[in-house]
Amino acid sequence: MPTTGNMTRKIAPILFFYLASALAAETPADKYVEYLPGTMPLILEVPHDGTESYPGVAERTNPKGFPAFRKGRDTNTAELARRMQAFFLEKTGKKPYVVVMKLARKYIDVNREEERGVENEKVAQVYRHYYAKLHEAKNDAIQRFGKGLMLNIHNSTTWQHDVYFGSGGMKAVKPLIQRAGFNAYGGEFSIQQALADKGYEIPGYKNIPQEQGPTGNVNRALTWVDKDSKLDAIEIEINSKKHMETPENLEKFAQDFSEAVLKFVQRYYL
Repeated sequence: MPTTGNMTRKIAPILFFYLASALAAETPADKYVEYLPGTMPLILEVPHDGTESYPGVAERTNPKGFPAFRKGRDTNTAELARRMQAFFLEKTGKKPYVVVMKLARKYIDVNREEERGVENEKVAQVYRHYYAKLHEAKNDAIQRFGKGLMLNIHNSTTWQHDVYFGSGGMKAVKPLIQRAGFNAYGGEFSIQQALADKGYEIPGYKNIPQEQGPTGNVNRALTWVDKDSKLDAIEIEINSKKHMETPENLEKFAQDFSEAVLKFVQRYYL
């Protein structure tokens, strides 16, 4: 009859093997990218809410002097995306894809070209993995549904009004416009109009003057660079002071924004 000591000696190498395999299966790139698969043609992308550091890697310093260099966090945008996924699942039985960069913007900016967004080869691997997951979400959505919408979610402390929208001069929503007309992006059934109807200040709606918002030059490699792309992309900039900094404000905005997006998605993507 085997003794306890003998059994321990036999089991220990097996346990070590499985533990080592599990650790090897998760690369540093995996660790810093959160990917939640979806079951509907909506992708929620959160590039700037990361809080984690990369051991042994210095913060970005922009030695080449690229313009629009930023290191600030878009606080609670990841939580907003997760709440939106839960909302859609509850209301429709389907859920959007969610892709979140967990590494702090001090080390990486995935909303810029790689040359501008990273300064270290280890971090560059995280950058490429993030885009691999975005492509995975895009390809899966297009293959299953024939079209898709990606929301590039940000917030800011500098905007005057509630929510700003950008689409790269309509280039990033070209598939939607070709399919449903110009008014599909900003008309009666748009996300902008739905939020304005709820009382939010949206430039260009409900007597709020039109003004320059975000460029909407979001992830061009996923959208209009591909002339046959079926993915639309909209950049969202939320007034963080009004809607993201307290649990109560975040809860209300998550509900209202989810309802507005659902109305838009049901009309043009489902």
